[in-house]
Amino acid sequence: MSWIWRGWQKLNYYYPPWLEVPPVLLLIFAFWYLAGHYADLPARIPTHFGFTGLPDNRGPKKSILVIPFIAAAYISCLPAFPSG
Repeated sequence: MSWIWRGWQKLNYYYPPWLEVPPVLLLIFAFWYLAGHYADLPARIPTHFGFTGLPDNRGPKKSILVIPFIAAAYISCLPAFPSG
């Protein structure tokens, strides 16, 4: 089991755990803000914008939930695959 401890020490040296705090706080804020304003969203929201800046695709308002869930998956998987 000492190899696990050495690996954890090496990871903490190159990637301190406090670096996870700001992204997690931003993710919590995103979910909190979305939960507070979800009822105010229109029934259909723009999901893609063209080169002119105008929306060229629309979807149901529940499609906005994809963004925070992708961010949560990314943040939770990032420490599992350290670079180097």
